[in-house]
Amino acid sequence: MNMIKVLIKRSRLTMGLALVSACLSALTSIALIHMITSFLSRKLDAADSMQLLLFVVLIGVSSISAYWAHVVVTRLGVQVTRNMTIMVINRVIRTGLKKLESLGGNRLYATVTGDISSINSAISMIPNAIICVGCLLAGLAYMSYLAWQFIFILIFFVAVLAFISHWSSKVLVRYFSRLRSNSDQLHYCYQGIFHGIKELKLDNKFSQYFVSQVFIPVCKKAESLGLTIGKRHAAYYNLNLAVFFLVIAYVIFVPYSISRIDLTAAIGITITLLYLQGPLNELFQAVPVIAKGNVAISRVNQLSDGLVSELDVKEGSAFEEESASLGFKQLRYKGVSYYYSDPKADGEKSFQLGPVDLTLGPGRILFITGGNGAGKSTLAKLLCALYVAQSGSIELNGKELNQSQLASIRSYFYAIFPDFQLFKETSSMHMHLGKEQMLMNFCRQLALDHKIDFSQGETDVQALSQGQKKRLALLYALMSERPILLFDEWAADQDPFFREYFYMKLLPELRAAGKCCVVISHDDRYFHCADELYKLEYGELSLVNEVPGKSRKSA
Repeated sequence: MNMIKVLIKRSRLTMGLALVSACLSALTSIALIHMITSFLSRKLDAADSMQLLLFVVLIGVSSISAYWAHVVVTRLGVQVTRNMTIMVINRVIRTGLKKLESLGGNRLYATVTGDISSINSAISMIPNAIICVGCLLAGLAYMSYLAWQFIFILIFFVAVLAFISHWSSKVLVRYFSRLRSNSDQLHYCYQGIFHGIKELKLDNKFSQYFVSQVFIPVCKKAESLGLTIGKRHAAYYNLNLAVFFLVIAYVIFVPYSISRIDLTAAIGITITLLYLQGPLNELFQAVPVIAKGNVAISRVNQLSDGLVSELDVKEGSAFEEESASLGFKQLRYKGVSYYYSDPKADGEKSFQLGPVDLTLGPGRILFITGGNGAGKSTLAKLLCALYVAQSGSIELNGKELNQSQLASIRSYFYAIFPDFQLFKETSSMHMHLGKEQMLMNFCRQLALDHKIDFSQGETDVQALSQGQKKRLALLYALMSERPILLFDEWAADQDPFFREYFYMKLLPELRAAGKCCVVISHDDRYFHCADELYKLEYGELSLVNEVPGKSRKSA
């Protein structure tokens, strides 16, 4: 069982202690059954105070050992799910952007939330399952002790029960796997509805089509799979119950004619079987939860194996420290290119960016313009090393970088993309670093001081407009003190005042401060602010001979 293997791999000692505690709980429970049988058959005196004391002690031992088994496994389970979550998130952060884009956000989100939650629920069922199995085995041994003639028929019935349990688990895993795949589609629908609510409200016809032809069929499939799982589990559960009562019927109706066992043994076996009905029920209730957990573990492992680390170097590596000590002098891209392949056309190139020749240096402002689909966003990700160049070379301060060193380029960039993400903890990090006054100054410059209160540490961005959010992103870019700032259509959501401020005041100030600014823009009235103007068409980057409004500085 995948779940047990994961827990044992995490800590053999803890699982060993849990197993010993569970077995102790099971044995003391059967000992209590034996005492009850003896009292009923008058073999023990119920008025004997020592017998009463022993009975109470056995109750205490059974309860405490069961409690201890639950505690140690639960603690281990919490550690496993925590480490699993951290492991997945770390791999997501270290995986190449292109790989993450191909996996899709809905699958990643479903794994981190739904699958980890399913694993946690399944682990919580493990202690009960162990105790139940222990009770069943101890009960089998006790009934064999009462009447050895029953041992073979009991083994037969236990084998039947075990077969039904194994088969039901196998079938349920198959259906849970289908249900889990369907949940990825549900997350896709939720993401489309929540993020595209404006588009759905504006297009009523498509909204109805999306709900009726996409969302409802996915929901119906989930309903159908859920119903099938419920019916299968109910069938297996009741089949087990029927087998269980057949054993009781055998004990009650057969002994006096065939086995010739005495009444005491018959009473003991009947009471034991009635008691074991509880553990058997709990065990079968745990089967679907554990089966779902096993599917979740497989999904997490598949995702984890698919998260391939690209372009990552350890923080504080010798190369990174050496680069930081030398500072930023020049970053040169020589014939770098990147292409998209079409899986429907046997991997043939569907779009190629480059070869690109570009040099970035301190105190320079580069504008890049081009139409939709020209490759501007791809170029931005390529410059930042978020995408891996498939040909060409990159030189940092005159030294060509090898594959393992390319990730260090990211530490020179701060980029604001159109689909940027603001983290409310960024401001608290800067305040922790003693940059509170700088934070306040930039906040006033960008007219955010009346909207944001940094005194609470974290920043609530929900009440900000899109333009204000972009100005807050710009504030964080200025606070980052990175030598290269990349702005992808930053001014698109700004009013005329801040658009003018960005091009005519901020960019010259950044140039004077020695920053290199890469600006992707369609604002041709401000192209004269650039030192170099590049145009991107169909993936080919070309230098415009002269910047409109002023002479271009020589590269």
